[in-house]
Amino acid sequence: QILNNVFKNAIDATKDCSNPKITVTSKLLTDERKGYFELKITDNGHGFDPTFLQDAFQPYVTTKSKGTGLGLAIVKKLVQEHFGFVTAENNPDQGACLTILLPTKQKKGIKNKT
Repeated sequence: QILNNVFKNAIDATKDCSNPKITVTSKLLTDERKGYFELKITDNGHGFDPTFLQDAFQPYVTTKSKGTGLGLAIVKKLVQEHFGFVTAENNPDQGACLTILLPTKQKKGIKNKT
């Protein structure tokens, strides 16, 4: 659900681009955030409206005419349920970047659904 919501937003943001691009990078962190896996999803779309960016993960906040404002709120909730973090920012050139950090080891309190 996390990736589905993030990719839907990236696809929507790049729909008017002549050369749409969505990039996914991942790495194990070795700096002060050691013990986390980083996943970055970057696009070259229109980016976040700067006035919206600080509330991007709030429920029912959207700039889309047909949006519900729940996509990124659900992303944040699911990431937090796994003791992770998520941030959103605009790229310096064009587009947006969502960064998701998830712990590499299961922490106490996560429900094991096996």
